Amino acid sequence: EYYEIQISNLQGQVTNGCIVNSSCTSLPGGNFNTITGTLYFDATGNGLDVSDLPHPYVKLKSIMGNGAMVEGWAVYAERMMMENGYGNGQPELWLMYYKWNLRVISNTILDYSIHVKGMTEDQAIALMMNEAFQQQAEAEGKWRRATLSQVQLTSYYSGYREIYDFREEYKKSQGKDFDLKTFHETFLSYGSAPVKYIRQLMQSK
Repeated sequence: EYYEIQISNLQGQVTNGCIVNSSCTSLPGGNFNTITGTLYFDATGNGLDVSDLPHPYVKLKSIMGNGAMVEGWAVYAERMMMENGYGNGQPELWLMYYKWNLRVISNTILDYSIHVKGMTEDQAIALMMNEAFQQQAEAEGKWRRATLSQVQLTSYYSGYREIYDFREEYKKSQGKDFDLKTFHETFLSYGSAPVKYIRQLMQSK
């Protein structure tokens, strides 16, 4: 069972007749977020009252998720893992990371250049193969993808940049009290909302 409602900030919020207490947390999972804690939902539409029973475990369908936050988190996680010693910091792994990061950046340049500056297929293939070290098959597939959609290819870098810059800003403001694990858990507790709103909510605490 799930309720198709969206809660941007769980603690102390009332959204669409739904109230949660301060112990509630959100666990993202595919197309659903699971709310753990005590949640009351106005099932009858007459306002929250004693007839509305608590729901200790509720599955909410994720709606209106932000693509830049989702894709950006994946890119951010790659760098974060390397920063924290994944693979013992082997040079080969850092080289692989930088190659993947270059692909993310070239995706952004490619999307903008095609849809705004009129980049041709030959120019796009040359960019990907000569500047971003991609194989021809990957470059040709990326050209087709970029011409059939727009903006999505830019979401990886834009989301990553927002998350990483916010983390560094937040880390500086917290000083010695900054804890990476706590930052990640708090950040993810807001689901796949746009990073700018997650930033506002975390900074307002």
